Amino acid sequence: MKFSVRIIEWQNLHGRNNLPWQTNDPYKVWVSEIMLQQTQVSTVIPFYENFMKSFPNVLTLSKANLDEVLKNWAGLGFYRRARNLHQTAKIITDKYHQVFPDNYEDLVALPGIGESTAGAILALAFNKKGTILDGNVKRVVSRYLNVENNPRELKQSIKPFLYQNSPKANYRSFGQGMMDLGSLICVKEKPKCDLCPIQKTCLSFKKQDFIKTKKNTITKTQESFHWFIYQKNNKVMLCKNPDEGIWPNLWVFPKRELFQTKQDINELPSFKHSLSHKDFHISPRIINIPDDMETDDEKTIWIEKNKIAKLGAPKPVLDIVKKILNQNDKGLL
Repeated sequence: MKFSVRIIEWQNLHGRNNLPWQTNDPYKVWVSEIMLQQTQVSTVIPFYENFMKSFPNVLTLSKANLDEVLKNWAGLGFYRRARNLHQTAKIITDKYHQVFPDNYEDLVALPGIGESTAGAILALAFNKKGTILDGNVKRVVSRYLNVENNPRELKQSIKPFLYQNSPKANYRSFGQGMMDLGSLICVKEKPKCDLCPIQKTCLSFKKQDFIKTKKNTITKTQESFHWFIYQKNNKVMLCKNPDEGIWPNLWVFPKRELFQTKQDINELPSFKHSLSHKDFHISPRIINIPDDMETDDEKTIWIEKNKIAKLGAPKPVLDIVKKILNQNDKGLL
């Protein structure tokens, strides 16, 4: 039995067939694939469902302002993905008249859509031949061929194998099946070989020589800073981050003193917020200032605390605001 046939039959019986984005709507497939980059399915599902409520189609996403998009992305991380979504939605609306391109060349030319995402859109949305190269798929094929999962083998072995062993039809089930197999069976640690549909022809299983998935050895950088949480009249001050760097275009607390006042300062406990490549050690300071004290910094705004969640703000800001609101309710601040 052909490799692709075994994958398709297994997927139909044992794969994931009830995910909210499993549809032939390329918009929904595209949004899910962007969200799933470096993020687990279980984490993505609630974000995806909320995102679809706010932006049910590419037109509504293209007409939204970036702050609104970032607000709906808050907590999912890797915010450049949200910016690319917004930019691509505008291109599809303006250039392609809200119709997703169904060819590889046009797809990979769009912001945020790389080789694997383009392959996923072709296979899952259009049922066309498309090579999906996410981490799960690469792990399955590298073990099946008993080769290292690295850029050299990706080019010389993994990609050619997938291309040559793709079915002549039913690309959707094959692509989903490869991802499901890596996610459910051919997992990083202790693969469930007894449940694998390709066990008999898997070279790693035959040799009992499983090439271990190498763990990322990224050395995280460390950064420490204060957040100055200025508040008055039940409002707090926020400033907008620049287009580049950490949390681009999101609203955060100022990292520098904007008012010369030493009165009524409340130090909150420092905490750590970790990203994939960096650890932040943040020390928040709540500072109550007089009603008549203002700043000429045009990049700042005053906003009511209970409305901050409606802006595009990163998770640590939302967590602090929630804590402040709870403490205010208890009369602690």
